[in-house]
Amino acid sequence: MDCRPALSPLDDTHPVPAPVRALISGIVQAVRAGDDPAIRTLLERLAPVADTTAVLLLRYRLGIGAESADAGTHVRDGGRRRS
Repeated sequence: MDCRPALSPLDDTHPVPAPVRALISGIVQAVRAGDDPAIRTLLERLAPVADTTAVLLLRYRLGIGAESADAGTHVRDGGRRRS
């Protein structure tokens, strides 16, 4: 069964404005750097302006999905898998 969302982050019919794309890029960089305060700040700025397509783009850029190798791990405990 194909469970892809109706909207794609790469779908030009639902473009993500440049300022929102900049916030998403900042979040991705902060996540990769492990900068929790920056992540929190950027997410607070993104929340009021994000629509479904922006959230899907963030998800896509972070590489998070049901099939992700990180599924079921805890961030705070060093990435150990849940038992």
